[in-house]
Amino acid sequence: RIAQLVPERHGVRKYMFTDHLISYEEHLNWFNKIKSNDHTRYFIFEYKGDACGVVNFTGLDFRNKKGFLGIYIGETGMIKGLGSASLYLALEDYFEILNFYKMCVEVFPFNEKAVNLYKKFGFVQEGYFKNHVLKNGRYQDVLFFALFRDQWFDNKSMLYKSVFK
Repeated sequence: RIAQLVPERHGVRKYMFTDHLISYEEHLNWFNKIKSNDHTRYFIFEYKGDACGVVNFTGLDFRNKKGFLGIYIGETGMIKGLGSASLYLALEDYFEILNFYKMCVEVFPFNEKAVNLYKKFGFVQEGYFKNHVLKNGRYQDVLFFALFRDQWFDNKSMLYKSVFK
C-alpha cells in the first residue's frame, strides 16, 4: 500500500520541501527509518476504506510538548473536506492523546489552500522565512504557523460542526 501514497504519483510533491523524484528504494528506506523513530508519528488517512493521504507529527519534543505537523492528501479529485477532516482528527490526537502544548506547521506561501486551512483552524503565523528552502532550483519563502492547546479547545466544537456537517 505504500506505493499508492508516493507523493510524486499524485501531484503533492509541488508542496513538499523534497522535490526530487523519490525512488521506491528511497521511500522504503525512509519508511523503515521512521518506524524506529520515537520523535515521529505517521498515520495513513483513509476515507471509506481507501488510503487517501498521510498525516504526520515530526520533531516531537516531549519535554516542551511541541512538534511539527504534515498533511498530504494524495489523490486529486477526492471529495471536498478531506484536508479539514484529516487536520481535525490530527489535532484531536495531538492535543488530547499525546497531550502536547504547541503544534507547528511550515508551508510555502503559494500553497494557498493549506494556508487558508490552517488559518481556518486558528493557526497563527509566527514567522516568515525568506528564501528558506531550495526547490526546483530556486529558493522559496516559507511561512511558520502555530496552534496552542487552549486555542484548539476553544475552537474544537465550532470546528467539528464546520468539518463534519
